[in-house]
This record gives sequence, C-alpha cells and structure tokens, in this order.
Amino acid sequence: MNDANSKEVSEPGSPNSSHREKQRGIWWVMKWGLVFFFLLVVALVFLNFRTGPGVDSPLVRVSAGTTYVTSPLKPNGDPDYVAFLNQQRAVTPDNNALVDLLRIMGPMSEPANKSPEFYKLLGMEPLSEKGDYLEHISLSASRGNPAIDISATVDGVLLDEMQVFEVTLSYPFAKGDFPAVDQWFARNEHHLLAIRQAVKKPGFYFPFVGGSLVYGYLSITEFRELVRSLCRSSMVRLGRGDVTGAIDDQIAILRLDRHLGNQGSITGLLVGTSIVEMGNGMIAITLFSGKCTADDLARMAAEIDSLPNLPVVNNVHLETERVYALDLAFTFGRAGQQGEFDQATRATINDRLWIASIDWEIALQTLNGFYDSLERDLGLASMQQRVAAFDNFEQALKDLESGNSSIQSKIRSTMAGRAARGKRTGEWLAVQTLPSMSLFVKSDRKNIAQNLVTRAAVAVEQYRMEHGEYPKTLNALVPEFLAEVPVDPYSGKQLVYRPDPVRLFRLYSIGPNEKDDDGIGYLEAKDSDYDLPAVPKILSIDEWLEASGLAPGKEPPKEN
Repeated sequence: MNDANSKEVSEPGSPNSSHREKQRGIWWVMKWGLVFFFLLVVALVFLNFRTGPGVDSPLVRVSAGTTYVTSPLKPNGDPDYVAFLNQQRAVTPDNNALVDLLRIMGPMSEPANKSPEFYKLLGMEPLSEKGDYLEHISLSASRGNPAIDISATVDGVLLDEMQVFEVTLSYPFAKGDFPAVDQWFARNEHHLLAIRQAVKKPGFYFPFVGGSLVYGYLSITEFRELVRSLCRSSMVRLGRGDVTGAIDDQIAILRLDRHLGNQGSITGLLVGTSIVEMGNGMIAITLFSGKCTADDLARMAAEIDSLPNLPVVNNVHLETERVYALDLAFTFGRAGQQGEFDQATRATINDRLWIASIDWEIALQTLNGFYDSLERDLGLASMQQRVAAFDNFEQALKDLESGNSSIQSKIRSTMAGRAARGKRTGEWLAVQTLPSMSLFVKSDRKNIAQNLVTRAAVAVEQYRMEHGEYPKTLNALVPEFLAEVPVDPYSGKQLVYRPDPVRLFRLYSIGPNEKDDDGIGYLEAKDSDYDLPAVPKILSIDEWLEASGLAPGKEPPKEN
C-alpha cells in the first residue's frame, strides 16, 4: 500500500508533482535573482565608486576650469586657497590701515584673529589682552553695575540707558547733557584722533589664517563699535561747536567704509554698506545744524570729493566668494565635513563611500560654471541690466534647488553614475554658497544714491551762503559747486530738488520703490523703500524718540 501510494505521488502529471515542480521553479528564480542582484550591486560599486584620494594625493587635476587657482599648492597637490587670497590682498604694514586700527582697538574677538599666524601675516607684534585700547560705550557695560549711571534728562525729557545710547549716536548735545558720555570722550579722545590718521593709509589687508577658508572670519563686531564711537564723538564735537572736529570724524567713518568694502570679502561689503549710511547721516546732521560756515562747507565738499571710490560689488568680491566655495568643496571632497547632499543615502551607504562616489572634477567644473555666469552678468553695462540678470539667475537657482530636493531626484542621483553625482554636488554647492548678487547690486544703487544726495546737499548749502538764497534748480550748482548735475540711479533723471519754505528745500532720490513719495524718508514712513532725502526733518528730542521707536513709556528694543 505504501509503495503504491509513493508511486502514485511521484507519477508525472499528478497534482502533487506539479506543486513540487512549481516550488522548485520559484526557488530557482529567487536563488538566481539574488545572485544576479548581488552581481549587479558589485558591478555598480566597481563602476561608480572609487576609493577617495589619499592624504598625499590631489583631489582633482589642478586647472583653471576645476580649481580656478593653479598656485600655490599644498604638499598634497591641492590648491592653497588661503595662501592665494593672502598673496592677492596683502599690503605692507606701513600701508595697512588695519595694523594701526588694531593697536587702537586691541585684539579682535575671533580666536583665529588672535593667533600668531594672524599677526605674522600683518607684520606686527601680537597684542596683549590688556592695554590702553579704545573703550566702547555699550549697554552691557552699565547693566548690573550701580556705579555707572547712563540715564540723563535733556530738554525736560528723562532718558533711560537705551535712549541715551541711541540719542547720542545721532543728536548733537552740549557738554553736561550726558555726563557719562562726556567722561568716556575725555578718556578716549586720543584714540579717536588716532583713528582719523589710521584710516588715511591707502591699504586695508585683513589676512586669512588656518588651513581652510571655511574657518576664516572677518570680525565685524569691533568695526561696528568703532563706527559708533566715531558717530558719538562727532555729535559730542558738534554739540560743543567744534564743527571741524565733527567733520573729521565723519570723513573717517566714510574712509573706513571704503577700506572694509573694498578689501575683497562680501562680509566687508555688507559692513561697509551700513557704515556709509551712518556716515552720510552724520554729515546731514552737521550740514543742517546751523553751525557750519562757508569754509566748513567748502572743506566738507573737498573731503568728500577726495575719498576713494565708493565700494560696489565687483570681480574682486566675486573671486573671493568663488575661492571660498571651491575651498568648501575640497573640504567635503576629503570627507572633512558631512554634507546635506548625502543625507538621502546615509542609512545604507557609508559617508566616505558616498563622497568617494562623486566625480569631483565634474563637481568643481559645475560650480565654476555658476561663478563664470555671474562674472558675465556683473560685466553688463547698466545697473538696471545687472539687477535684472541677477534676479533671473537667482530664480533659476531656486528652481534648481527645488528640483534637486525631490525624492525622485535624490534616488536618481544615488543610482546614477559618478559624473551625474558630481554635477548634482556642484549644483548643491552653488545653492549653498552663491551670494545674492541682486541684493548687493541693489544695495550698491542705494549707497550711490545716498552719496549723490549728500554731496548735492552740501553744494546747495554752499550756493545759499554764497548767493543769499537757494538755487532754483540743480543746474545752477554747475560748475561752481558741482562738476555735473547728479543723476538719480533709480529714475535715470536728475535728483528731485525744489525750495521748500517749511523744510529749507527738498532734495532726494526716489529710492528703491522707484516712486516719488514727495521726499518722505525712513523715519517718517518707517519703510526703507521710500525716498532717500538729503534734508532731515528737524526733530525735537521727543519727536526723535517717537520716530525711532524709543518714546518714553515704550519697551526699548533688545540689544543684539
């Protein structure tokens, strides 16, 4: 019976036999499918992944199309981007304004800018932490110290600490109005005089230190406080009737703006943008203080005309940003940092293996292509053309970022070849590092407009003192007080000007919104897109506090 049953089960065509054959077929498919999948993975690894560069071997072939910088090189063959920028920007210590400014300000806050290498590149001896350095009046200095009382009463208005700090930055005041500020000025006047001389030097070299630009810094806190000290000093001097001294402080502010903005970094350009606005504001306050003589105005005009060119974004800034981006790419390429571009694969592929799977030559070529495009746009003839080109460029960059962030894109880049991953990596680096060029060009246009308005206002006041009345038009200023009639960079026409019995006269650029708002500026409109007027509305202390959002009874803004 058993033999018969066994034979029956094994007979071909029986149901049991078909089931077993089906099972064997499934296992065969699975077995060889796994083998095929394993071989496919091995093939992908060998075809698409490479061992990363050794410590003593270059990441890519050095060329203008990949690394941009071809010398100097590090011992392993990589470009030395830090040394390249230092060679490009360096000036002798005798011509470097920063050397003298550091001796006035003291050591900078960033650790890298306190290192022996930093001072060696500057050609100066390291500074000690304690010394006879410029003091800065800051809100934090008085907090928790009952011995320091910054509050004061001016024109019957009781001002708290924050209000005193802000008022004394842009409001002329007499000796005795703010005792704590008077004491600060007496202790630091010799430093303030030294700043004026320091910024007259022709160069400004801020060295990069360390093995990578990724860790380099341009300290901005010290320069911001330096400018505030000069602003406050000019208001002290103007309040005491020292118009010449006030003008000297204000010209020093504008010289510092030129140094920072023209030294090559985007950070310096940003700091310079805020400084030039403060300097022009100080000049406007002095101009309409009622204390200037004809000689004061002539000197003010001559000093402004003798200043170096106004900082605007140019190829030097773009080169610095390009070199920074390429140095960052080398940092990633040597697995020195984790990048967002590999997050999609971290769960399954080791980071170093993923980084090694990228064709870094393609990545660098792609990244350079973006900067090449920006250089072409920066060379366009008019500012309007540059703004439009940069707006289009940045929109394309946003679209690229959006497309590369999709799940499908990440999967495709994971499975694609080394060249495709290199292209995507170059695009990612561009998205992360490219500055907003349209923002900077728009800022340039605003700075140019403010400078034109300020200089024209000086000429209008000179005309009034010479002729006993205000000019009917700006054409009357040429050539005696102006070389040519200033053209508003926003409208392409003359700056708006007309005499005004209430506000002396109206003189303004139509500003970033490109609409004529009748000369209404920021303090009145609370909007920086309004007009850029030369003649500030004459305010009392109460009105100034109200316009600045610091009126008594209001919660003062927190200090950054």
